[in-house]
Amino acid sequence: MIKLQNISHSYGKSDLLLQNINLRLKERETTALIGPSGCGKSTLARIIAGHLRPTKGKVFLDGKDCTYRPNRDIFLIRRNDLFPGMRVLKQVMFFQRVKDRGRAKEILEAVRLVGVDRHFPGELSEGMKARLALARAIVVNPTVLILDEAFSSLDDDLRIELQRKLKAIWVEKTVLIITHQKDDLWLADRVVQLSKDKPSTLV
Repeated sequence: MIKLQNISHSYGKSDLLLQNINLRLKERETTALIGPSGCGKSTLARIIAGHLRPTKGKVFLDGKDCTYRPNRDIFLIRRNDLFPGMRVLKQVMFFQRVKDRGRAKEILEAVRLVGVDRHFPGELSEGMKARLALARAIVVNPTVLILDEAFSSLDDDLRIELQRKLKAIWVEKTVLIITHQKDDLWLADRVVQLSKDKPSTLV
């Protein structure tokens, strides 16, 4: 499914963050990527999703080079990627292949975002932003789903509820969970870890 081949990345000439990352994300498998803050987890997620060009190395999807090539088959969930000037309902409908207001509202209800259809992201709490990001991923229905700290701003009861709903939805998908929370690891079939030393490598 996804193959990372000798991925390295630096911010500037001397600040090497990731070095020689080789990883396979298997079809229909959920992988959790853990590691200390600042080790490059989010950077690696952006590289896999095609949002960031690695300094070195390649990303392959089903054998095809998809390095720095965003496509609809790989979707990265980050609440910071919400469109600031677009209302909540429009955020969800934007990603629908066939625009369906009723279906979009059903998805918002499923993630407990009722009554905020016309709100902008700046009017939402951090937890609500996280739920909106999850709602957009449900609409896209990608082949590969990457969740970058997607549950970090949710209270315990809501986090467990949404985890169970998503677990049922993504049973046929390849999933990468970027997290530092042990409570997220039950979702994963396997766990991989980035080292705390810089540049980071897979442990």
